[in-house]
Amino acid sequence: MQKRSWPVCIIITGTLEAKKIINQDGALVRRLRPVEVMPMVLEKEGLIMQRAIKEMLSDTGLSHDGLLNETEFLRMLMHAAAHRFGMAIETAIEAIGLAKLDGDLEITIDHFAEAYFARMNCDDEFNPFIARLWKAIDTTKAMDRLS
Repeated sequence: MQKRSWPVCIIITGTLEAKKIINQDGALVRRLRPVEVMPMVLEKEGLIMQRAIKEMLSDTGLSHDGLLNETEFLRMLMHAAAHRFGMAIETAIEAIGLAKLDGDLEITIDHFAEAYFARMNCDDEFNPFIARLWKAIDTTKAMDRLS
């Protein structure tokens, strides 16, 4: 894993088990610089996420009619993305693409609902952009269906 010409090794994992493995091996502890990416919190990353999506909308010529200024919508988007910044941005990109594909001039919550469905393939009851009790949905599970 090491090369004299490029003595850098990057290991990216989304598993908690990696921390246990690293902590059990003194050589790994000395050689690695672990970085833990914490889940998004509205008060910290909400404004960054909002600005990024607004900039993407501006680049595409779409408006949002105040949707991105609604705190409840931002909370919903974060929840839908399991509080992962990358997933939130991917959902927004997909929603923007759907709005453009439909020839719409503004992005709506329906575009986000459709984008979420495209990613997770779930019933409406498990889609945070549709379900009334969206906070109770476990958004870490894909393709949930009601039995």
